[in-house]
Amino acid sequence: MLYVVGMVAVQILLLVVVVVVASTPWFLTHDAYPGMLQSGYSLRLKHADCDVVIYGDSSTLTGLDPDIIQKITGLKTCNLSEGVTIQGVVGSRFPLDSYLANNKRPRYLLAMYTPSMFRPNVDKFAEYQPEGVLYLLQYDRGREMLLWLLRIHGEIPGAGVAKQKDLWVVDFSLWAGRQMVKDLLNRYLPGRGSKTEVDTRAQRESRNGMWPYPLPPETECVRTVLHLDPKSVGRYADSVAEMRRVYGVEGTTVLVNISPLPTCDTLQDAYRKAAEGLHDNAFETLPIADFNEGDVHFSAAGSEHISVEAGEQILALEKQRQTPPSGTGGRAK
Repeated sequence: MLYVVGMVAVQILLLVVVVVVASTPWFLTHDAYPGMLQSGYSLRLKHADCDVVIYGDSSTLTGLDPDIIQKITGLKTCNLSEGVTIQGVVGSRFPLDSYLANNKRPRYLLAMYTPSMFRPNVDKFAEYQPEGVLYLLQYDRGREMLLWLLRIHGEIPGAGVAKQKDLWVVDFSLWAGRQMVKDLLNRYLPGRGSKTEVDTRAQRESRNGMWPYPLPPETECVRTVLHLDPKSVGRYADSVAEMRRVYGVEGTTVLVNISPLPTCDTLQDAYRKAAEGLHDNAFETLPIADFNEGDVHFSAAGSEHISVEAGEQILALEKQRQTPPSGTGGRAK
């Protein structure tokens, strides 16, 4: 009996140690993935007071360039986006609401999401993703987080992920342990990756919140009908409406855009139909060279293209706002 108790105690202790280590800033530079260091950008902005706030998934993080939009509009712009692997755990509101609590409300909130998951309003703990749990441990620790990780809550109504949720703390500790071992091997074994750490946080801060994905342009589509079931394409009208309702207040104009797709994407008709009438920009396809990973992250050429379009979209609204009503003879207010 003592042997069994001891074995169980050791395993629980290891689990706790890994979770505690993953909650420290140290882990973000020792997890074999420099990309996680750039996350949490919106939480670090105090009194930035951007006129245009960009928000969305990883297509937005890698695609919409604040510098281009600011140059076109003359309005201070910042990109607060986080990937769906993060928003699926902490919810879509936490990063954005944290920014709004420490900054003036923006004149424009430009939200953009990829067509395969055109769902801007995501509830907390919607799905398990290790990157999201890591973000939660780093930035949103509290009693609620501990209860969910320890399975005290019941099944998420309608989400169908109770089994995954029940294993979150175990699955995450195993993932975090593997990442630390991988990082250790990369650092000290010959031929195992780069020994030079990339400060992706500094990269993102130098670009006002944008973080280009560090890969060359794609040459062919990977997210084809062979990988995705057309029946999985959903229409998220309520989610889009909720995003507009919650944030379109106190003088903020909310724009909900849909990310372009590669012209070789075989599900584009399904995406177009599902999102019809929900987005403020045109549904568009671009050459595959405008993307650089997974058909959703943008290359430099693709980023410039969609950033110019977004800047002109906001500029047109800004001109309307500044133009006085016909026949008043007065100045714009």
